[in-house]
Amino acid sequence: KKTLWDRLGGEDKAKALINTAWLNAAENEKAAGLRDKKIDTAKVKQALAGWVSANTGGPGAYSAADLKAALGGATLTDADFNA
Repeated sequence: KKTLWDRLGGEDKAKALINTAWLNAAENEKAAGLRDKKIDTAKVKQALAGWVSANTGGPGAYSAADLKAALGGATLTDADFNA
């Protein structure tokens, strides 16, 4: 039986999904406060790809510490996620 990771299309599709979500968030005025933060976009995307992989049966690993470092100390609120 295929894992959810495989059914989603694996790494390439997951990265494309994460990139699209990131670009959508960047264009959302409700998330404008995040643009002023020192966020390492490439590292955030990499950490999110690891999270998706680790939680859908893929080969990747996720580290909350990596995501926290990539966010550069930015504090995300529920409003940021719901923007």
